[in-house]
Amino acid sequence: MDLDYGPEYEDFRKEVKDFCSKYQGLEFSDSLGSRLGAGKKSENKNALTMTRSEWQKILI
Repeated sequence: MDLDYGPEYEDFRKEVKDFCSKYQGLEFSDSLGSRLGAGKKSENKNALTMTRSEWQKILI
């Protein structure tokens, strides 16, 4: 019995890792561009920022 993952699973795994790396540290902003969660200081002022609706479009 072969329990190894096939190449399609490895391709999917790489795709997920790349996606997570691309959006690591993502911060959300409101429609006016103000970062949400202002009570918490951001460690990375150059972090990727987008609105929640933009993020939802990416996920769909």
